[in-house]
Amino acid sequence: MNTKQHMNESTTNAVATAFACPQCGESAISTSIQRDKFVYGTGNSAVELTVELPVRHCNDCDIHYLDSEAEDIKHEAVCRHLGVLPPAAIVNIRKKHSLSRAAFAKITGLGEASLGRWEKGINIQNIGNDRYIRLLEDPRVMQQLREVTMSAESRPLQRKSNVLPFRKLEITKEVLQRKAGFRLRPAA
Repeated sequence: MNTKQHMNESTTNAVATAFACPQCGESAISTSIQRDKFVYGTGNSAVELTVELPVRHCNDCDIHYLDSEAEDIKHEAVCRHLGVLPPAAIVNIRKKHSLSRAAFAKITGLGEASLGRWEKGINIQNIGNDRYIRLLEDPRVMQQLREVTMSAESRPLQRKSNVLPFRKLEITKEVLQRKAGFRLRPAA
């Protein structure tokens, strides 16, 4: 969905949804779409991005404000600039496989907390994780990962033959004498 389509849907939703003014609590809110420019990054890597944002206006107390929808639009613009999936696309891939976040994380090896932050737009995944998530859209890849996960869970833990079992250390006079030789002493 492009930004213009997103804006049209947002405007339609604004009319259908009752917003409450954050200042006075009234619901006489109108929405206008305004072009906004913001800087993403710092130093030489800073870029100016342009978005179309829904600006809310309370007709009762006459304030103009942005809400979470505007923040989501800015986040998606940054994702597009970086060439990574936006939060909604990550959620859609997970839901395509009918998996909870915990199950998806277990099968893929991704951290559940990281996945949650990406899906909520708190953080943006790095390019490596983004490419991995894109591969996960393919049902064959997910099936292979499910099989690997189930196979690993069904195998009993095996002790490596070159690892010796723990043995009990007997405390003898000789051990105590050696221990006494390892005291910390002040430097001269």
